[in-house]
Amino acid sequence: MNTTGWRLGTRLEDAPDGKSRHTVHTATRPHPHAPGHRQEARADTRAELSEALEVHRLLDIIRAWWPGWVVLADAASYGRPRWVYAMPPTGHGAMRRRTTPDELISDLPLPAGRGVSMVFTSLSDAGFQELLGGCAGGLRLESRQHYQPPAEEQAYRAWLREQDPAGDPVLCEALESWADLAKDKSFRRLRIIEHPITLYTAFQLTAVLPRLAGAGEEVRILEGPAPGLDADVWVLHREGGDRAVELVHDAAGRFRFGRVLHAPAAVAAHAERLEAAFAKAAPFSAGRRRPAA
Repeated sequence: MNTTGWRLGTRLEDAPDGKSRHTVHTATRPHPHAPGHRQEARADTRAELSEALEVHRLLDIIRAWWPGWVVLADAASYGRPRWVYAMPPTGHGAMRRRTTPDELISDLPLPAGRGVSMVFTSLSDAGFQELLGGCAGGLRLESRQHYQPPAEEQAYRAWLREQDPAGDPVLCEALESWADLAKDKSFRRLRIIEHPITLYTAFQLTAVLPRLAGAGEEVRILEGPAPGLDADVWVLHREGGDRAVELVHDAAGRFRFGRVLHAPAAVAAHAERLEAAFAKAAPFSAGRRRPAA
C-alpha cells in the first residue's frame, strides 16, 4: 500500500443495518484543492483502502500533468471510488467524469504550454508505435520490481510452475515483433534490480532479458534502490529532436498511461539522469537463478 502523505487510522461507524457498529479503515491528508481542509478515503478492509489510495496516486499524477485542473474522486465511496472527475480552469470547458483514471486521462485535452505532444493509455497506441518506429533508438529505464505485461502472462505462469517459458507463443510473438521494430536501431535498457529479487524480476532476468540482449539490445543492470530513478522513462532519439516518454504503472505493475514530452529542457533532464545511471550500471549477463522459496 502506497501511503505517502496519508495518515492511516480506524474508527467505528454504524453498520448499514443501523443495528450494530463496525470498524472502518481510513486515510486522510491535506486536501489538494481546498487549503485548510482534509481529504479522506474510507474502506471496510485494508485491501480495499489500498485500492482506493492507488486511485488517488494516479489522480495525483494527472493533477501534476494538468496544472490548474481540479482532479478528484467520488468522496462518498467506500473502497475504490465509483468515479473520478476533472474540472478545467474557470471558463475553459465542461467537467469530465469517468470510471477510472486512465479513462479520465483519455478524455482530457493536451495541456497547453507544457511541452507535451501525446498522451496515451495503451502501449499499442498507433501514435506511440509510430513514434517508436520512426526513432533511431533510445534508452529505457525500467525501475519497477514487478510488471504485468499481457504478452508475458502465460510465460510467467509457466515459469512459476518450473516449466520452460521459451516456447510460449504469445511471448515469442511479442519478442519477435520488438526485434523487427528494433532492427537497425540502437536501443539500450537500464534495469533497476532490488534485493531480495522478486519472482517476476527473476523471470525477466532468465526468460526475457537474454532474448532482448540476443536481439541486439544493450542491457545493463543497476543494483537498487536507486533514488531519483523510481519512475519508468524512455528517451527516444529521432531527427528533429529527441523525445522523453514517461510511463505510469499501477501498484500491480500494469501500464496505465503515459505522455510524450518534446520540450528540450525536459527531455535533456531525463537524458542526463538516465545516461549517468547507465554509465554506472553493469552489463547484463544471463544465468541468474530464481529466488529461494
